[in-house]
Amino acid sequence: MTDNDTAVVSINSPTAVTEGNNVVFTVSVDKAVQGGFTVNYQSNDGTATVAGSDYTDQDRS
Repeated sequence: MTDNDTAVVSINSPTAVTEGNNVVFTVSVDKAVQGGFTVNYQSNDGTATVAGSDYTDQDRS
């Protein structure tokens, strides 16, 4: 890549999740990025409202 090239990061939209099962998000990039890159993410209350019970609280890179 040169100075003005770009790469596109995509995150899929998972299907509905059955209570008690895991949901998996797939993150992909459309081309190599010299030196790599970081994707930061976090989970927050929404329809699941009790971290540790309804969902696993995550804030990571």
